Amino acid sequence: LRSRTRDSLPGLLITMLGRHQLAVVIVAGFLVCGVTATGVPSDGRVEDQVEDHVQVMVVPVEERERGACDCTPSGCPTPTPSGCTAARSVLWLPLGDSITWGCNGPTIQDCHSDTGGYRVPLALALAQHPLGSPNAVGFNLSTMGTLETGPPYVPRQWLSHEGHPGWQINTVDGILNKSLATSTRPPDLITIHLGTNDCNAGVAPSAMVARMNSLLGHILAAVPKAQVFLADVIATGNAWNTCILAYNKLVAGVVEVWVGKGLSIHYVPVFAAMQPGCGGADNASDLCGGHQIHPTSAGYPRMASAFALSILQHFK
Repeated sequence: LRSRTRDSLPGLLITMLGRHQLAVVIVAGFLVCGVTATGVPSDGRVEDQVEDHVQVMVVPVEERERGACDCTPSGCPTPTPSGCTAARSVLWLPLGDSITWGCNGPTIQDCHSDTGGYRVPLALALAQHPLGSPNAVGFNLSTMGTLETGPPYVPRQWLSHEGHPGWQINTVDGILNKSLATSTRPPDLITIHLGTNDCNAGVAPSAMVARMNSLLGHILAAVPKAQVFLADVIATGNAWNTCILAYNKLVAGVVEVWVGKGLSIHYVPVFAAMQPGCGGADNASDLCGGHQIHPTSAGYPRMASAFALSILQHFK
């Protein structure tokens, strides 16, 4: 920044701003938040290098990466040693089957290492500033689990999970301690989408509830402060969709029981979010693959949206 002349960078900034606008500019490795203001002190700082009707706050870019200096129409927040607004660190354990992996077909060969299912769009939603909440920031999100799959263009810290193709509720329950051992820190957030393979195997909905109660009991005993988001099961175009419909009617009651036992748990209606979804007629069937079990890349974001909405509403 050289001078107050119009052909300097500050002059360009002022030209872009006018007198009643807002700008965020990167200058020489710094994030510059500019808002209209008056009476800027002349103390030789960068803030004094623009005309006095514009106030500029400079924060190192590395601070921005920690959630710093997000300007709003009312101004820029005051910097703190950890940034203007520190993002909350949240550790997430996704529990599920091939749908949580992000498979796009009925066989293990359809479960590719670079697919993220609903996990990646959900991670993206949780890491962003919530729409409609200008004073809130997204989470500094990381994941845990024995598996690591997902696209290479997202942070690796989003890719751990327990989405095992073909697994049932009790199978996932059986490795819970191993899952929890993948981090020295207990999870803050646990999402569960399980039951598709139980129905496919002919397990009765009442037995599925018993299996889920076992899993939730082990979660409460091992990580009592974790916040759990339990989803019902998305539809399928197969004959065992009748089982899914019957089980889904029981999921809200399972949540109510465990709330009474002291578990922080919330119901997530992914079945409704995916409708007409798997097994749907006409173009709706494109939300799922030809086998009508796993969502497509158009369907998985619907699941993510249902989880994101519930988490934004209830996560404390």
